[in-house]
Amino acid sequence: MTPGQELDWREGAREFADIVGGGVIFERTQGGGLEAADNLPTLKVLRALQDKLRRGLEMGSRGEVWTERVRLISGIIRLDKGYVRQGSRVIWRRFYQRGSFRDLFVAAMQEVILEAGSRISTCPQCHHYFLKSRKQEYCSPNCSQKARWARFTATRPPRNYRRERERALQNRLGPKAKVHLQHRRTGITTQTSKTGTNRS
Repeated sequence: MTPGQELDWREGAREFADIVGGGVIFERTQGGGLEAADNLPTLKVLRALQDKLRRGLEMGSRGEVWTERVRLISGIIRLDKGYVRQGSRVIWRRFYQRGSFRDLFVAAMQEVILEAGSRISTCPQCHHYFLKSRKQEYCSPNCSQKARWARFTATRPPRNYRRERERALQNRLGPKAKVHLQHRRTGITTQTSKTGTNRS
């Protein structure tokens, strides 16, 4: 991973926690996950959170409960200036969450999983989790192509490269042309045809 890719990953993780949380306040606490120099999460913290997410998804796929202890302070506000009313109902919205980056990121992960629901699937080729769209079966076109190729080769007999080469030479030189083993050191191949012996 290049330094630019690392920076994109760190900035993206902070933005993810901020957007999903609906506007958050990151507390600068010891062990909270943010680096003092640039106020971004460290790679070590992101990899630990990535492992935590993977374990949580595995627990959910087994029907177990994924629980994490997080310490957050939330606030809500009433929006009732007429244009947000839906009938006689008034909308209340959360306007901030406050906590360490670790806690806010874990809360964001759990919220996304709850919203995604059954759209979270496992790729049968690489076994990675992905968010499927419509009837999507594989996480990427690359995995889909690998699976199609595996199904194709499973129904085909193994290739006989020597016989294929013999047929190609016979088509070019005649039906009596023969293929001899290639000399590895010199790279000389002997071909026998009706007219005699040719060396290439």
